Amino acid sequence: MYKKILMFLLICFFLTGCTLESERFSDETVETSVDSNVLSENEDLAMEETSLSELKERAKTISNKYIVDIYLENECLLDYSAYTAVVLDNTRLISESLDILEQSLSKYPENFMKQLQFGAITSIRIELVASLQLKDHMKDGIDAAAFAEEKHDYFLMVFDVNQLSESTFHHETAHLIDKRLEWENIVKKGTMFSEEAWLKLQPDGFDYTYSYSLEAEMKEYYDESYFVSEYSCTYPTEDRATMMEMAMMGYKEEFVKKPKLKEKLKYYGKCMRECFDTENWPEIAKWEEIYYE
Repeated sequence: MYKKILMFLLICFFLTGCTLESERFSDETVETSVDSNVLSENEDLAMEETSLSELKERAKTISNKYIVDIYLENECLLDYSAYTAVVLDNTRLISESLDILEQSLSKYPENFMKQLQFGAITSIRIELVASLQLKDHMKDGIDAAAFAEEKHDYFLMVFDVNQLSESTFHHETAHLIDKRLEWENIVKKGTMFSEEAWLKLQPDGFDYTYSYSLEAEMKEYYDESYFVSEYSCTYPTEDRATMMEMAMMGYKEEFVKKPKLKEKLKYYGKCMRECFDTENWPEIAKWEEIYYE
């Protein structure tokens, strides 16, 4: 009887020990699982950081090749004279935007962006941001996908990546081309480009609205043979920017429909040939393909 009781107690102890051991292993498994999740999250974070780091390196590579300065994420100013923006930290959008910038820049002749740095201007700062919004106090401003402006010693180009496209880049670059042509006209005097000469290429009696808010006047002044859109009738520089974005995108058929616009582009192209050092340019630049068959 005593032996049976002793045997029973030993069996119970053995079974209890197995259960406790099983629970101990179970607890360790849970702890291991938690540690794996933390590790997985850390790996994801590391991948994100590595990815952003790689994108910044790519931005530097593009910058060096085309002689511009591309800024990403918290490198951007965000608070501008007429607009505000938020930090862009989406690596996919950054990557896609760099693709667009690289493709757009590749369409210009060698060292073209360098020649847009003149006088006191020593660099072109390109920022990729999100949620670009017009400040409340800007009465004649408009919501925009991008803008370009002259600072003390550099040109600033800011792009909202949610609306960035090649045509947007070419539009803003045209504003910088305008600045170079204007500067050349002042310094050298008597160059082909002038606002007076440009105005003579417009319809008889035409003048720009010199405002972004006079929609009725834009419609009244618009002539489809001369202009890309009603927006082109706001300012001379917007007329040229809309024209150049269409030319850089290779929309030849649109210029066939707009013969007067084609004449304006040819004049503008000649002004650029006169102003820029064209030694390393191709025989026909991208925008010249529109009027040279």
